[in-house]
Amino acid sequence: MFALFNLLEEVVIRRTRPFIRMAYPNATIRKRAADGTWSEMPVRFPERKLKTVYYNLEATYVGIYDEVVWASRVLSWPLTIWKITRRLVSR
Repeated sequence: MFALFNLLEEVVIRRTRPFIRMAYPNATIRKRAADGTWSEMPVRFPERKLKTVYYNLEATYVGIYDEVVWASRVLSWPLTIWKITRRLVSR
């Protein structure tokens, strides 16, 4: 399971609500009215109502973590080979 988190850290860009509020304090979004006109509104987030849901992907999809890790390594092999070849050729 640890390998899945490593994979997600490499491919996911996460923007939290506090980050968006801090980085874009004056952000607006365009909203179209029923009459077809557009207006700018400040970006607001709804109040969250959190609920914990427990699940086990490994129990549902046996072997999924191993397959994801294997696939990520297979996909990186051509890049790794290219990098090694490039270093050898540039010497």
